[in-house]
Amino acid sequence: MTRILQLIPAFHAADAIGNNVLTVRNYFRKSGFESEIFFIEADSSLTGKACHYSQFERYRSRDSVVILHYALPSPLNDLYLRSPGFKILVYHNITPPGFLRHYPHLQRIASLGRSALKSLVGETDRALADSQYSRLELDEMGFADTGVMPIFIDFSRYEVPSNPVLEEMFRDDFTNILFVGRLTPNKCQDDLIRLYGFFKRHVRERSRLFLIGKTTGFEKYLFQLSDLASRLKLGDTYFLGHVSREELVTYYRLSDVFISMSEHEGFCVPLIESMFFDLPVLAYNATAVPHTLGGSGVLFDDKSRIPALSEMIGLITRPGPFRDAVVQGQRKRLESFSPSTVGGLWDLEVARFR
Repeated sequence: MTRILQLIPAFHAADAIGNNVLTVRNYFRKSGFESEIFFIEADSSLTGKACHYSQFERYRSRDSVVILHYALPSPLNDLYLRSPGFKILVYHNITPPGFLRHYPHLQRIASLGRSALKSLVGETDRALADSQYSRLELDEMGFADTGVMPIFIDFSRYEVPSNPVLEEMFRDDFTNILFVGRLTPNKCQDDLIRLYGFFKRHVRERSRLFLIGKTTGFEKYLFQLSDLASRLKLGDTYFLGHVSREELVTYYRLSDVFISMSEHEGFCVPLIESMFFDLPVLAYNATAVPHTLGGSGVLFDDKSRIPALSEMIGLITRPGPFRDAVVQGQRKRLESFSPSTVGGLWDLEVARFR
């Protein structure tokens, strides 16, 4: 029987790539394949669901399919290159080093990651990316036989009750603005705070901003954001850090609009989560964002038009035909990321190596 073996450097819970790898593994097992995940490091809650990469040699064989999930350089590249079976690269993109100029160590890792990726050109049977934006990067690097494979999302993860304490705190007549994503310079939470400040002062005083996302490694940026909110006297700005699944679901349900000012995304799972929760999206038109939205949501090209964007927030959060149309468009787009749709795409890939 064909074995499908996935390699992931860092296997983390509540992480888009980690959840994707686990969902893909489960799908293959349900389809009758042997399938395992191999990691270099993993959260303790996940170690029982995968194997340390030191065990990889025991599982690989000529009829195995090896899938390398690539977002940073690691020793897994060598395991992948030495594998005798069919090799699939899944590229999850790497933050351009220019965004990390104030973080030399991370900038170096990003630069190494892009250089090491090029070493896989000619050594990969199939090169997939989770967005058209990332696939075009693979083409430019010289990879052959490229394709798009969206993040595989298990939507049942979101079918949990809301947190009653948060409901009690924030279920009111305020306009709640949400962004979900690691606090990093490329995601431009500083631009979102400035937009929110104008909206709060000139359009809707009774409003608040929820910023959810890990801050590890970017504490300096968190301090800058906190200082900016303080200088703008924005008392209703919440830096929530990493939250539980129950809390995440609750914030989506409590919010009136999801706003992204990000300038670099390889896919952006929170856009899909917003679609799932019927939360209208207003997003800067950059990198993978328009590909993921696929004509849904509301895109804008000029961040400097703060007054116009603030008026748009007011319009998109107001019950009525416009908001309804945005939500309906997002529901239609969500079908492209359903388990049956993405599972069908993996079935087509399986047919290549059977």
